Amino acid sequence: MICRDYAYPRPVAIAVAQLVMSVGHIFFAYGWPGAMHIGTLLIGLGYGAHWAIVPATASELFGLKKFGALYNFLTLANPAGSLVFSGLIASSIYDREAERQAQGSLFNPDDVLRCRGSICYFLTSLIMSGFCLIAAALSMILVQRTKPVYTNLYIYDCVHHLILWLGLPLPHTCVFGYVTIFCVRCCVWILNSHL
Repeated sequence: MICRDYAYPRPVAIAVAQLVMSVGHIFFAYGWPGAMHIGTLLIGLGYGAHWAIVPATASELFGLKKFGALYNFLTLANPAGSLVFSGLIASSIYDREAERQAQGSLFNPDDVLRCRGSICYFLTSLIMSGFCLIAAALSMILVQRTKPVYTNLYIYDCVHHLILWLGLPLPHTCVFGYVTIFCVRCCVWILNSHL
């Protein structure tokens, strides 16, 4: 509704979701009292919003002709990111910190390495927060690049509401409507050429 009424690009909402997730990761990193609950809430909200907005954005920007293949490609990001961040980055940082903690104590080499405290995931959470900030910045770049697309997508809805509000006949019912659509297209072309 907001997108159609105000020609509001969906990638802005993706950027906001990424910023919310970034704040949640910062809560995890510092391990303040109650941070686990707040961080989980923020990351869950951001992640849920992200996966609700991304398919709609992809369908608007790339169309519905090959949407199934595109959606499957988008869902591959989840396991690929889990492999890279959990399997490679987080585990190596955790193991390094566990070894550092084991050096100062009596440690049996047969025991499993364990890390204690918020320091175990401090660097991992900061890395995740940094990636969320980078994703938010990239989303804002996408906003700038797709501004003409969203203007063209939703300007007709705005004109439709304006015509109804003025009590004029709808564009598809009379010659006046075709003239209105032509004028709107000219205005959109002028706006796009000056952005």
